[in-house]
Amino acid sequence: MEPVVVLLLPQDTPAWMDATVLAIVALNEFAWFALLALLFSGGAARAFYLRAKRWLDRAMGGVLGLLGLRLAVGEP
Repeated sequence: MEPVVVLLLPQDTPAWMDATVLAIVALNEFAWFALLALLFSGGAARAFYLRAKRWLDRAMGGVLGLLGLRLAVGEP
């Protein structure tokens, strides 16, 4: 189980409860990522990404470059 789930459950829970919590978490994760896939695969989201791709790539390249520079310089 994920550490957050383990912290929220008592130490002496029965196996059926562990399995139920695991099933609920797995279903929740599947539903969330399925929803994201449906939303971001739509025509409007795809069109926006294609319009903004050049600037998004430049911005993220700049962020990654600054992080690399920070690592090279040795700043904490």
